[in-house]
Amino acid sequence: MNDVSNAPAGMTFTPPLPQTGNPVCVTANWTPNSSQVGTFTLTFTAIDSHQRSSTCTVTTAPAVVWSHVPGPRHQAVPSVG
Repeated sequence: MNDVSNAPAGMTFTPPLPQTGNPVCVTANWTPNSSQVGTFTLTFTAIDSHQRSSTCTVTTAPAVVWSHVPGPRHQAVPSVG
């Protein structure tokens, strides 16, 4: 795996690109922030030892996720007596 284009900010690759070998396995890690909602199209490119290339396009679309989960609502009731 030689390259990836259009990777969003904060995306990391383990092991880092570029990598050589046959086969090559790379893991992409990314947790989008609140401003990274929408569609992202990444293009991975591999080039072999004969300079032949192949590409793979991946589209991901992070959605808005609300992190605040409201708890139950309680009303204080004064005790009598």
